[in-house]
Amino acid sequence: MRAYLTYAERKIIGYMQIRLGPNRVGPKGWLQPIADAVKLMFKEIIIPSGSNKFLFLLAPILVLAPALAAWAVMPFTAEMVLANVDASLLYIMAITSMGVYGVVVAGWLPIPNTLSSAPCARRRKSCRMKSPWASRWWAC
Repeated sequence: MRAYLTYAERKIIGYMQIRLGPNRVGPKGWLQPIADAVKLMFKEIIIPSGSNKFLFLLAPILVLAPALAAWAVMPFTAEMVLANVDASLLYIMAITSMGVYGVVVAGWLPIPNTLSSAPCARRRKSCRMKSPWASRWWAC
């Protein structure tokens, strides 16, 4: 369902920009979401040569895992809850704040020389996500 909402969004944006939008795959472009999924599955993973491979692959997991884990205590209906935790609000606040660490790890990863105009600024921004005051004492 979500894929076809994306398809509708692309059609509307195409109409607003006076172009056709997705129309190449299937009748009227209805198979475009499936083509996008296949393209995404077979896309090459490019790891920068100067980066730590483990941290490069760990950073997106550290961002997505807490966001998905927070849904464990969200009630879908009055009877349907994946995990019935008494302190669910505390759990949601704690687990969603863990997603910041993925951004911090990504801020510490080296980047290619073509993009290294401000590596210290990236570290300050990742530090600011944890605490707005911590970046004031940060020195590169």
